Amino acid sequence: MRIKQLSLGDWLSAGLFGFSAIFALNLIWNHLNVIQIDLGGHLASGSWFQRGYYHQFQDANFLGYVHGLFYPPLEDFLLAGLSWLCGNSPETGYSVYLSLLFVGYLGSIYFLGAVFQKSVARNAVRLLLLALVWLRKEDSLLFQGLSLQDLLVTGLSTQFLGAIFLFLLLREWIDKCRPR
Repeated sequence: MRIKQLSLGDWLSAGLFGFSAIFALNLIWNHLNVIQIDLGGHLASGSWFQRGYYHQFQDANFLGYVHGLFYPPLEDFLLAGLSWLCGNSPETGYSVYLSLLFVGYLGSIYFLGAVFQKSVARNAVRLLLLALVWLRKEDSLLFQGLSLQDLLVTGLSTQFLGAIFLFLLLREWIDKCRPR
């Protein structure tokens, strides 16, 4: 097994990823507004699932009930499990979920960048994808993506969950260490 020599750019990008994680975790644990409409919807959906119910598809939008929402079953399962592990506290379970989600998202970006041999390419990919996290949008309804605002304000946690798997899949595809 060979060990790569880390460049100054690798150390700087690791520092930026660490700062991003600490900043986001502070926001999640100290400034999260769980009664915001979309965040509250995720929380309610996980709580409903924990009670043994699964929200059903309803094409009448915005009835104010959990059954009018559609979040992936994986997210409901994770929220219910984390809520149970946190002493049946949906708010704490949701904060743990967002924390794990964000750290997993940053990790998947970092590992995707590790595929590239050259330090410049490796850090360019990492920093470009990290720039998405810090993207500030005036109107989050017109341009939604993978920014911190989308996770903590707009409530697009399912996008982050999908992005983790997408970046890990891209890493496997680019690395070509596995047979097709």
